[in-house]
Amino acid sequence: MAAPASTVLQFNLKIGNDLINVYAESIMEGEELLEALLDSGIPQKYHDAVSKLSAVNAVVATPAPSPAPARSTAPASVPGPAAPAPAAASDAPMCDHGLPARHVPGGISKKTNRPYPAFYACAQPRDTQCSFRANAE
Repeated sequence: MAAPASTVLQFNLKIGNDLINVYAESIMEGEELLEALLDSGIPQKYHDAVSKLSAVNAVVATPAPSPAPARSTAPASVPGPAAPAPAAASDAPMCDHGLPARHVPGGISKKTNRPYPAFYACAQPRDTQCSFRANAE
Protein backbone atom coordinates (compact mmCIF):
# COMPACT_ATOMS: atom_id res chain seq x y z
CA MET A 1 0.00 0.00 0.00
CA ALA A 2 1.36 3.38 -0.97
CA ALA A 3 1.47 6.19 1.57
CA PRO A 4 -1.21 8.86 1.21
CA ALA A 5 -0.08 12.05 -0.56
CA SER A 6 -0.45 14.03 2.69
CA THR A 7 2.06 11.80 4.53
CA VAL A 8 4.94 13.69 6.13
CA LEU A 9 6.28 10.80 8.25
CA GLN A 10 6.16 7.07 7.67
CA PHE A 11 7.18 4.45 10.25
CA ASN A 12 7.62 0.80 9.26
CA LEU A 13 7.65 -1.54 12.24
CA LYS A 14 8.44 -5.21 11.83
CA ILE A 15 7.05 -7.35 14.65
CA GLY A 16 7.86 -10.98 13.99
CA ASN A 17 6.71 -11.66 10.44
CA ASP A 18 4.20 -8.80 10.52
CA LEU A 19 4.88 -5.35 9.10
CA ILE A 20 3.00 -2.39 10.54
CA ASN A 21 3.02 0.86 8.52
CA VAL A 22 2.20 4.07 10.35
CA TYR A 23 1.52 7.20 8.28
CA ALA A 24 1.39 10.66 9.86
CA GLU A 25 0.86 14.18 8.61
CA SER A 26 2.96 15.75 11.40
CA ILE A 27 5.56 14.81 13.98
CA MET A 28 2.97 15.24 16.75
CA GLU A 29 0.54 12.89 15.00
CA GLY A 30 3.34 10.37 14.42
CA GLU A 31 4.25 10.43 18.12
CA GLU A 32 0.59 9.95 19.08
CA LEU A 33 0.17 7.01 16.68
CA LEU A 34 3.37 5.30 17.89
CA GLU A 35 2.37 5.85 21.51
CA ALA A 36 -1.06 4.32 20.80
CA LEU A 37 0.62 1.31 19.17
CA LEU A 38 2.91 0.82 22.18
CA ASP A 39 -0.05 1.25 24.57
CA SER A 40 -1.88 -1.51 22.69
CA GLY A 41 0.69 -3.96 24.05
CA ILE A 42 1.26 -5.65 20.68
CA PRO A 43 5.09 -5.33 20.68
CA GLN A 44 5.38 -6.50 24.31
CA LYS A 45 2.97 -9.42 23.80
CA TYR A 46 5.00 -10.55 20.80
CA HIS A 47 8.29 -10.19 22.71
CA ASP A 48 6.89 -12.12 25.71
CA ALA A 49 5.64 -14.95 23.48
CA VAL A 50 8.98 -15.26 21.67
CA SER A 51 10.88 -15.22 24.98
CA LYS A 52 8.71 -17.98 26.44
CA LEU A 53 8.98 -20.12 23.30
CA SER A 54 12.76 -19.70 23.25
CA ALA A 55 13.03 -20.70 26.91
CA VAL A 56 10.84 -23.77 26.39
CA ASN A 57 12.77 -24.72 23.26
CA ALA A 58 16.07 -24.47 25.13
CA VAL A 59 14.81 -26.64 28.00
CA VAL A 60 12.75 -29.21 26.15
CA ALA A 61 14.88 -30.96 23.60
CA THR A 62 12.74 -34.01 23.04
CA PRO A 63 13.79 -35.74 19.85
CA ALA A 64 11.00 -36.92 17.58
CA PRO A 65 10.55 -40.69 17.48
CA SER A 66 12.57 -42.12 14.64
CA PRO A 67 10.56 -43.82 11.92
CA ALA A 68 10.85 -47.54 11.36
CA PRO A 69 13.78 -48.28 9.06
CA ALA A 70 12.74 -48.79 5.46
CA ARG A 71 13.86 -51.93 3.70
CA SER A 72 16.39 -51.11 1.08
CA THR A 73 18.72 -52.98 -1.19
CA ALA A 74 21.28 -50.15 -0.98
CA PRO A 75 24.32 -50.68 1.24
CA ALA A 76 23.93 -49.42 4.80
CA SER A 77 25.63 -46.13 5.57
CA VAL A 78 27.90 -45.68 8.53
CA PRO A 79 26.40 -43.27 11.09
CA GLY A 80 28.45 -40.24 12.16
CA PRO A 81 29.35 -39.45 15.76
CA ALA A 82 26.39 -39.01 18.08
CA ALA A 83 25.55 -35.50 19.21
CA PRO A 84 26.01 -34.92 22.93
CA ALA A 85 22.81 -35.15 24.94
CA PRO A 86 21.52 -31.77 26.14
CA ALA A 87 21.79 -31.10 29.84
CA ALA A 88 18.66 -31.70 31.87
CA ALA A 89 16.76 -28.55 32.78
CA SER A 90 17.61 -29.09 36.44
CA ASP A 91 21.34 -29.17 35.58
CA ALA A 92 21.33 -25.90 33.64
CA PRO A 93 22.21 -22.75 35.57
CA MET A 94 19.78 -19.83 35.50
CA CYS A 95 20.62 -16.80 33.36
CA ASP A 96 20.00 -13.20 34.41
CA HIS A 97 16.40 -13.54 33.12
CA GLY A 98 15.77 -16.28 35.71
CA LEU A 99 15.38 -18.94 33.00
CA PRO A 100 17.48 -22.06 32.39
CA ALA A 101 20.49 -21.29 30.21
CA ARG A 102 21.16 -23.28 27.05
CA HIS A 103 24.14 -25.61 26.79
CA VAL A 104 26.61 -24.73 24.03
CA PRO A 105 28.89 -27.68 23.25
CA GLY A 106 32.60 -27.07 22.84
CA GLY A 107 33.98 -26.70 19.36
CA ILE A 108 36.26 -24.74 17.07
CA SER A 109 35.77 -20.98 16.72
CA LYS A 110 34.93 -19.87 13.19
CA LYS A 111 36.59 -16.50 13.81
CA THR A 112 39.87 -17.60 15.43
CA ASN A 113 40.00 -21.28 14.41
CA ARG A 114 40.83 -22.11 18.04
CA PRO A 115 39.07 -24.65 20.24
CA TYR A 116 36.72 -23.47 22.99
CA PRO A 117 35.20 -25.44 25.89
CA ALA A 118 31.49 -26.12 26.38
CA PHE A 119 29.58 -23.41 28.23
CA TYR A 120 26.12 -22.20 29.17
CA ALA A 121 24.63 -19.02 27.66
CA CYS A 122 21.35 -17.10 27.81
CA ALA A 123 18.63 -18.91 25.84
CA GLN A 124 16.77 -15.74 24.83
CA PRO A 125 16.70 -14.52 21.21
CA ARG A 126 19.92 -12.73 20.23
CA ASP A 127 18.46 -9.21 20.50
CA THR A 128 17.24 -9.80 24.09
CA GLN A 129 20.07 -11.96 25.46
CA CYS A 130 21.66 -11.06 28.76
CA SER A 131 25.43 -11.33 29.19
CA PHE A 132 25.22 -14.56 31.23
CA ARG A 133 27.97 -17.12 30.53
CA ALA A 134 29.04 -20.08 32.68
CA ASN A 135 31.49 -22.90 32.11
CA ALA A 136 29.97 -26.34 31.58
CA GLU A 137 31.42 -29.10 33.66
